[in-house]
Amino acid sequence: MWLRRILSVTNTWKDNSHIIKDYSEQKITWDIKDGDCTYHFTGRIDKIVETQDYDSRKYYYLIDYKTGKEQFDIKSVCAGSSVQLPLYYYAFENSEDKMKLVDNASFGGFGIQRIFFNTPKDAYGSKAKSIQSTDNLLENTKITGCLAYDTSLYHSIDETLELKGKTEKEPKSKYVSGKNSFKGSEQAFAWLKKSSITYTLKDLVDDAINSCLENIRSIKAAKFPISPTSFIPSQKPTKLNLVCSSCIYNDICYHKESDIRSSVSKIDEHFNPKAKEN
Repeated sequence: MWLRRILSVTNTWKDNSHIIKDYSEQKITWDIKDGDCTYHFTGRIDKIVETQDYDSRKYYYLIDYKTGKEQFDIKSVCAGSSVQLPLYYYAFENSEDKMKLVDNASFGGFGIQRIFFNTPKDAYGSKAKSIQSTDNLLENTKITGCLAYDTSLYHSIDETLELKGKTEKEPKSKYVSGKNSFKGSEQAFAWLKKSSITYTLKDLVDDAINSCLENIRSIKAAKFPISPTSFIPSQKPTKLNLVCSSCIYNDICYHKESDIRSSVSKIDEHFNPKAKEN
């Protein structure tokens, strides 16, 4: 019942955007090399959407549907818990299918879209017997990820969007989040202002590949690394958000809370190498 209501609301997006093509469950394959080893991967991209702006410029972006509360976090890519979308982008950019499906379309970005409620409270809102309003439903299902900071792209996604000139830092849309955006010839992420490095889209993909390989090496070596889902790298570890006390593996895991703090410090240093010097 709730899925029907969510879909009926999200389908209003089609009326307020300039989608010219969309593909569902697109099979994708890719290889990752690690020295003499080559690992073969296969996956399915939930949705590939192509839009066109008023100047006939075309963009494509990738959507991954989720039924939980997962959100895309760039630091989680480095941690190894959110590598799926960057790897799909890497695979699609280097596939023969790209030319057949979205020829001459520029990469617009990718994102996660939640299409279900995690709890009854999420479905009903703050009041026990109230039903989520249309605006709240759109907010709950808004596509979150990273998109190119391009006025034309945002208007092709949401023609009702009002941008405040070039100074607008985070475009406000009912359908997509503009929080994480990349811009410029290097496709650098605009939001990494506190970092002393220029973090590009290529860096993001490299982090996803390296994180994937680290997990593979741990499995082959029969190690028990810190679960990448046990903490959120963008949040400082505290007694409230560390999950060691409620971890279901604490009877076999030899890690301590200090190990998680160390992992977070390494991730912070990755994005800001000068932090260690200071």
